[in-house]
Amino acid sequence: MSSSHDKQRVLLHLYLAIRDLRAGDTDEAFRTANGALAEGIRLRSGKIVDKARRFRSACTGAHRSAAVRKFDDLIHSSYL
Repeated sequence: MSSSHDKQRVLLHLYLAIRDLRAGDTDEAFRTANGALAEGIRLRSGKIVDKARRFRSACTGAHRSAAVRKFDDLIHSSYL
């Protein structure tokens, strides 16, 4: 698969995370978003990292489970 296909797949995972969040499954949403963010960083995609940041800022009321903390740690360490 080409890099553009990889990026599209990662963006799809972020959309799935948003769906899970809207359905009330915060932990699953953040697990999915964490994988997408890690892949976005690996691909050095600013678009993916920005979308992940917007995902996080949209859910300020989320409890700080392990999945949320892991996502926060990764997002704070990404500087693309």
